[in-house]
Amino acid sequence: MELHSITARRRLATVAAHFPNDPVSTASLVPLNCSSSLNSVTRRCDSKLPFARQASSEQGFFMRSNVAEYEHNYVVAIELPGASINDIRVEVDNLNLIVTGRRTSVGQKVDAGTKGSICGYHKQGIVQGPFKVSWPLPINVNKDNVSAEFMDGLLRIVIPKL
Repeated sequence: MELHSITARRRLATVAAHFPNDPVSTASLVPLNCSSSLNSVTRRCDSKLPFARQASSEQGFFMRSNVAEYEHNYVVAIELPGASINDIRVEVDNLNLIVTGRRTSVGQKVDAGTKGSICGYHKQGIVQGPFKVSWPLPINVNKDNVSAEFMDGLLRIVIPKL
């Protein structure tokens, strides 16, 4: 058993020698979660594609979305439960569609019908707070005539084609 760990340390030292300015650890060379490494490769490749899924700047809050292409436009539908229309901003720059906003205290609305105040949570899975996400746009869109509507927790953005 000890022979294996000596061999592993020797291999790690050999790999680390190739990166003299970078601290190398077993965690960076052998990730505990291989799917997260694969996901980062996928995200880097996807970031070049129009409407590719982009990570939110607030990790942990990932908006579910649909992107549909029609003859004359693209339609992006984004689920934003718990968000208010006043807390959402849709922007288009030369290259990206950017959605920013804030999900406010969803738990307070749910707990409003109970007596007393919250002593603590046993589980808190409803994500609150700010979010920002962007998607690369295709070249053939009319960025000046983008429209958006928000109803029942669903943001619908229409992007006309040229």
